[in-house]
Amino acid sequence: MPENLYQHPPATSVTASFDLVLFLWARRKLIIGICLLGLVAGVAAAYLITPLYRSEVIMFPAITNSASKALLNEQSTGRDDILALGDEEDSEQLLQLLHSDRIRDRVAQKFDLMAVYGIDPSSKHRNSELIEAYKDHITFEHTRFSSVSVEVMDPEPQRAADIANFIADQVDSVWKDMAN
Repeated sequence: MPENLYQHPPATSVTASFDLVLFLWARRKLIIGICLLGLVAGVAAAYLITPLYRSEVIMFPAITNSASKALLNEQSTGRDDILALGDEEDSEQLLQLLHSDRIRDRVAQKFDLMAVYGIDPSSKHRNSELIEAYKDHITFEHTRFSSVSVEVMDPEPQRAADIANFIADQVDSVWKDMAN
């Protein structure tokens, strides 16, 4: 059987490391160019991206039983306490209420979100654009403690806090409107 004439001797770790250094040194201009391009792009992005400030409100849902039922019922259960916090079902109802068009429309009107998000009021798809921008900047989430978190991201920190507080205030009034 003929011997393989192209067989290389086994490489040691020193020669393998040296080969890597030679490989990188041969491509040093390309590597430096890519690093400089990444640096310039990162600095440009840092100055061009508008910072968003986060404001968060945590709401604990109340039990949805009526006060008259809680006061008149002689056999009291745990859900009859009108001051008790709600369970998972109540927090799901609160989430549905927060996702309602009424709250979104009230927030958009009070804080002129079309202007804030740069939406053209004469645009054919202005409502769709507003809904998408609203979803991108305002989120509602069920927490592990059966509460609901309202998170607002906005370029102005005071407006982010004001929007979060306004949404929390609107829950009761929208609930009352729906009950009436």
